[in-house]
Amino acid sequence: MNEKFVSVKLNAEDRTSRIKIGEHDLNYAEASGAYGVEGFPTTLVLDASGQLIFKFAGYRPKEQYMEVLTYFGERKFEEEEKK
Repeated sequence: MNEKFVSVKLNAEDRTSRIKIGEHDLNYAEASGAYGVEGFPTTLVLDASGQLIFKFAGYRPKEQYMEVLTYFGERKFEEEEKK
């Protein structure tokens, strides 16, 4: 997974710890709010600039979660954008 993704775990209520996303330096609470996180767990897929590509909230079984990661890790979404 680390070959294709940078994994980050945030505490959405933490206003002290900071993260740089694209050109933005945000505390964890600001970052969660910027991407519309309303429940936990939430998984976000961002591009290198911090643009949101995909978001899903809630628990997913391992198999379903791996399908999503494979889809984005293999950049299949780019193929569909071209259609």
